[in-house]
Amino acid sequence: MMKITLLYFSVVLSSINFAAAKNECFLLVSIEPCGKDHALSFHAKRTVTRHLQASDQKQRICLPVGCDGDHRMKGQAVLVHDNKTTTEFSENYDLLYVDVDSCEAGTYVNAEIPCDPSLSQKHKVYDKVLDVDCPDRQAFYRVRSEHDNGAEDRIWQWDCKEVTEISRSCYTTGYINSFDELILFQCDTDYVMAGVHSYHDNGAEDRRWKFTCCRAEGYYTKNCQLSDYLNDWDAAIDYSVGSTSSRVFVGAFSEHSNPYEDRRWKIMSCEYVSDIFEVSTTQDKYVVGEGNSVVVKCTTVGGRAPSDIKFFSPSGLLLNGAGSEEVNQHIMLSSITKESTSSSNVTYSRTLTLSGALVGDSGTYTCEAEENASFDVTVEAILSINVTLEVIIQQPVKMTCLATVFTPSTITWWREVDGEMIQIVSDSGTDIYQEKFGQNLLWSFLEIEKMDSTHIGTYNCKVATTSNNFQADVTLALIKESPETPVKITETSPDSRWVALEVTAVSDENKPIEFFTIYYNEFSIDFNIPQDLAQGLLHGNLFSITYNISSNILPNTNYVFTVSSCNDLGCSETKDIVPVTTLPSSSSPPQKLTVSNTDTTSLWLTWMEPEMLNGNISFYKVKYVGTKLYNISEALLSSLSLEGDRDTTGPTFFFILTELVPGTQYTVTVTAFNEAGKGMPSSPVVESTLVDSPPSGEEGFLFPNGSETTELVMISDQRAEIVLPRPLNINGALSHHQVVVVLLPEDFSPASLLPADALFPNIDTFMTYADSKTYKGPNPVAYITAEFDDKLFPSDSVFTVGVDGQPNDRQYENGPLPRGTTFAFFLRAYPLIDISEIDKVHEKERQYSLFSSSDFVYDNALESEPKTVIIIGGSAGAAGFAVILIVVFIIALVAVIKFRKKKVIIERGHIQMSKSELESKDQVANPVY
Repeated sequence: MMKITLLYFSVVLSSINFAAAKNECFLLVSIEPCGKDHALSFHAKRTVTRHLQASDQKQRICLPVGCDGDHRMKGQAVLVHDNKTTTEFSENYDLLYVDVDSCEAGTYVNAEIPCDPSLSQKHKVYDKVLDVDCPDRQAFYRVRSEHDNGAEDRIWQWDCKEVTEISRSCYTTGYINSFDELILFQCDTDYVMAGVHSYHDNGAEDRRWKFTCCRAEGYYTKNCQLSDYLNDWDAAIDYSVGSTSSRVFVGAFSEHSNPYEDRRWKIMSCEYVSDIFEVSTTQDKYVVGEGNSVVVKCTTVGGRAPSDIKFFSPSGLLLNGAGSEEVNQHIMLSSITKESTSSSNVTYSRTLTLSGALVGDSGTYTCEAEENASFDVTVEAILSINVTLEVIIQQPVKMTCLATVFTPSTITWWREVDGEMIQIVSDSGTDIYQEKFGQNLLWSFLEIEKMDSTHIGTYNCKVATTSNNFQADVTLALIKESPETPVKITETSPDSRWVALEVTAVSDENKPIEFFTIYYNEFSIDFNIPQDLAQGLLHGNLFSITYNISSNILPNTNYVFTVSSCNDLGCSETKDIVPVTTLPSSSSPPQKLTVSNTDTTSLWLTWMEPEMLNGNISFYKVKYVGTKLYNISEALLSSLSLEGDRDTTGPTFFFILTELVPGTQYTVTVTAFNEAGKGMPSSPVVESTLVDSPPSGEEGFLFPNGSETTELVMISDQRAEIVLPRPLNINGALSHHQVVVVLLPEDFSPASLLPADALFPNIDTFMTYADSKTYKGPNPVAYITAEFDDKLFPSDSVFTVGVDGQPNDRQYENGPLPRGTTFAFFLRAYPLIDISEIDKVHEKERQYSLFSSSDFVYDNALESEPKTVIIIGGSAGAAGFAVILIVVFIIALVAVIKFRKKKVIIERGHIQMSKSELESKDQVANPVY
């Protein structure tokens, strides 16, 4: 049976055992190129028997380029299960050969194949026929081969590259060698190798060879050379002349060794190049008007692309395109473009553009692309014209227009009149004529016999040729001179911030005034003449105009003004020196005001003078507004003088505000006064006077019900109920209070008591309650029976000495009063030093250095018999004291009588009072403060 050798892929999967898939195999029935990213393309067929079935499903399989470590192909395949469904998977594959008759599991033959995606698999089999042909336009540039001592044969790979852009014509030789003989072959002149064909003989263990050689029209070989031996016996071959060079294979030399049954090889290679057959441009001659564009295409036709297409200017300068240093910006070059390809040649082109052609661009240009082509550019244009003519009234004027032309031409003159272009013709006052010089220069003249203002303006020279139209303008302008000096300058009523100047001057056509420059001190300013006024001054006029100058004008400042008449040619001499003093203006705010407190009733102020005095400062006014930052009764607040203003003596920068209220926050501003009056106030500054203790004695402590120096005290067994006077918080917020008990020695006259603040100048002069019970000394002593926060002050002002339950947040002992002792009482008040801490006073440590005390309230010693006593103010004199003793005696006598009538019973040192007396005690009013 004839055997068919086919390619086979075995699937290497961990989950698929080839033996289990007994009747499944791939039969590869064709091989063809697959594309850039794949090695080969196979048409595979699946069969469940050992024979091919015509109805079996065909699938296309492409293998991505890649190799494993054993040089075997890697890739992806499609396994067909039946005629309807397919399953895709990716795995590694061994590239194998099998026979159709042995296409069963476990019977395939493994063959190691070098991995190279560009190798045609048909040519990688030992002892087989070799047929390799390059595609059209390609030839061999590389050869690779490996020898096998078992097969005594080589496998080959011949690589091709594109060497022409046109199709080729080819021929194939006959076999050029017999077995074991030399090979000495070279393609015909200008032909290159594009195919190899050989077969192997197992007896001779050698191959016979024939070659295919090809040639493209217009190409030829040059610089040919023969390589050294590419290999030693049985050794591998890998020889290349480069994939990007123009060199390709054109022949081969080989000798055979019977001992080695192998050949050694040399390769003949040549450069394969082509001529450019033709270089041409779109036209040979271009005639354009100045400002128009010239577009020239240079075309090459030949067997290959030109190495470059270059343009040269008439002077031989290489044109590199816009932006280069060698040429003007209006010259641009395109890139080289491939236009067409035929069987015998290929066409390329490049374009030169002269954008906005100039007369200087005229001349013969050259296009160079290994061959040369030239073309002429001629630019017709107006070469010169009197762009601007300065003329004098009543004088003649001549305008000229010169053009370069290469075709029949005419020149006409035009002028815009009332918005319409009117052609000028010769008349009694105007003459137009033209002259020609040489072949290409044409002159035209326009003469006006006598100029007047109606001739001023722009004229148009138009050139019309067979090919183009172009034009240019000429302007007639009067000869100008710098203007005359102003006639007069008058200053009108100045203000504090501006000065008005009236300028009188003369302007005419030849010496027009376009603006005035006004100089003052180190400044200057330009004032244009209004357009409507300037139009009326063309024929000369005496005119006056007033300008208000406000830039850099300050109040109460001396200025000197001068004025020049000006136009674009220059300025005249200055006119007059006008002195002006601006009016004073109110000053700006005083600067850097600072306020500091040094005592309880004054603030110290300093400041700097205003930045803008705007006059002479005569004095400053200090304004102040006080605010109490704590609760104070409306009655007390209204009694205080908290705001006002004071004037300084002269322009001083220091002032002391006196007679202020202690413990008060003041907002202070300072304002300057000059000849213009009141200026702007300074930024306000806030500062507070220092806190002071409340006024002492009757001035600072207010009893309820309007009493001033005396209040009734109810005394019972070892306790006293007293009415506390309310200290006035006009000098600052109050922090806390102390109720002080004073023990007077026997026979001590209360009238001889010093004021409490003098007698007990600090808290260290008080003894404890415990020590007071045993004291028998000759001097008055005192102890603190209670201390409490200002917020705990009794609402009815009544405090009971000798019992618990009274306001007392510092744990002083409010013990029973000892019998047989004369007592005096007073209240001591302490202010809060830092007003800002008023809401946190209960959290702060109390101060005891600043205080004030009320007058004394005192009584005789407690006895076994109850009695009503009088509270006496500690400031009574000797005469007053005698009167008081009499009053006390009378009151005591009345009290004894009432007591007996009401049957007051005394038991064990306690006092029982009648109902009326209790009601009398309860009628003590709440304090007012």
